[in-house]
Formats: sequence, C-alpha cells, structure tokens
Amino acid sequence: FWIKLLPLLLAQQQQKLDVRLSPGCLADGAQKTHSKLKALAPRKVCVGEGKCQSLCGKGPILIQNERRVLKYMKDEKLVPFLQSCVDDDDEEEDWVLPDGLIEGYDLVVEGMELLSKKKYLEASQNLKEGIEKALEPAKTYGSDMEWMVQAHRSLADALLAQNNANNDDAFYSIQVALQLDPKDSLSYETLIRIYQADRNEKGEYQALQALLFDLPEPTSPPRDVANRRRELEFRLKSLDSKLKK
Repeated sequence: FWIKLLPLLLAQQQQKLDVRLSPGCLADGAQKTHSKLKALAPRKVCVGEGKCQSLCGKGPILIQNERRVLKYMKDEKLVPFLQSCVDDDDEEEDWVLPDGLIEGYDLVVEGMELLSKKKYLEASQNLKEGIEKALEPAKTYGSDMEWMVQAHRSLADALLAQNNANNDDAFYSIQVALQLDPKDSLSYETLIRIYQADRNEKGEYQALQALLFDLPEPTSPPRDVANRRRELEFRLKSLDSKLKK
C-alpha cells in the first residue's frame, strides 16, 4: 500500500512551475524566465513548459501547480518567488538561495551574450568567473545542470576562438561539460574543433566515433543537422583511411 502511495505523496510535496513558451510569450521574455527558473530552482521544484493561457502581452506567464496563473514574471520577480515557493513548506523555512549561484548564473548569461557578439576575451572572462562562483552551489543545490554544461561548452568555444597557441584550458572546460553530460552532442563538436586546432587527428577520430556511434542518432533531424552529420561521417571516413596507412 505504502509503495503505491509514495509517488502520490512525493508529487504533493513537489512544486510544479510551468512557463508558457508560445511565440507571444517568447516575445515577452519567457525563454529567459524559463532558463533562469530551471537553473535556480531547488530539487523540490519542477520547472516545465505550460499551455497557452491566451494572455499575450502579459508574459512571461507562469503556471504554479497547474492552477495558479501568474503574469509578468520577469527576471526581478523570480528569486523572491522561488523563496515563497519553498517557504510554504515548514521543513524548508530556513532555505536561502545561494548568492554564488545567482551571481554566477548572471555572469554566465552575460558571457554567452558576449560570445554571440564575438567578444571572445570578455566572454571567456565572464564565463570563467560565473562558473567559479556557481559550480559548487549548483552541484549541491540545483537539480538541473543543463545551463552549467552550456556554460563550460561556451567557455571552451570562447577560448578556442581566441586562437591561442595552447588550447589546454578549452580542452579542460569541454571535458567538464562532458562529465556533467556525457551525451551532449554539441560538446563533442567543440571537442572535435579543439583537436582540429591542435592538429590531433587521432583525438579528432576518437571524438568523431563517440559522437556518431556512441550517442543516439537524432530522429527526424532538421536539414542542417542532417547535413552536418553527413559532413562528420565523411570526415571520419577520411581520417579512418589516413590513420590506417
């Protein structure tokens, strides 16, 4: 009886927060709200995607426990709101969101924006500082590490783009990303570029094999993804022939 009842009890204890990601809500900043909630929410708070509430222009829209609809849930409201979610539970009355996690997340977001503008040095500085502040709090407190994987991958990309003679720091960063998520295909692509920059054909060959054969092949991928995979397969065949000589 208790075994059957346990999932229901756990579900009742867990807060559920859904952010609507329709085109209208995305225009209101819903993606930033969704990403930040996933990064900062404690383990007992599950963050997902909600259904349209026909409230265009009043987003981001947040649905709490499939009942309560909240409007205009932008950046400055998120930390106090998460605090209120946990304060509803007497067992978590002393809960405090770690400062390092908040500061680190904001630095990582800034770093990614700088990377998109090709400001590689500034991007790497922000990303490195953000990771240093947030990595340990994220490991011990947060339940979703996807953003930290992206942070390490972005740091590796920013370092690699600076065309340094030594890519050890980029290599280390991408190794951490793959430790956090061994199935992240984008991290393998960055690893391949690092090996190419170092003219390490054996390392590139092994990374290509892992990407193409050890990871699940995407189902019905977009044309650009399918084309990229064919390019990688051709490169693997070329390296295979070269390394066997």
